[in-house]
Amino acid sequence: THPSSLVVSVDYAVPDGTYRLQLGRYAAARPIGSITIAGHRGQWVGVASVPREDGTVALVAPNGTVVCHAAVS
Repeated sequence: THPSSLVVSVDYAVPDGTYRLQLGRYAAARPIGSITIAGHRGQWVGVASVPREDGTVALVAPNGTVVCHAAVS
């Protein structure tokens, strides 16, 4: 892994609320922060160690459902 600056920007029909951001998927996923969506928009900026084998960031609802995810390159 290597530390990387990450910017997560949401600007589409995600319901308003606070979501967990996690890096990776499945059992190896780890939280990196949270993002608040208001008016279908939100942004998070931070630094995280991105694994080479699964550079994926996911937006996770309070009930544990992955709302969306994206590759980190």
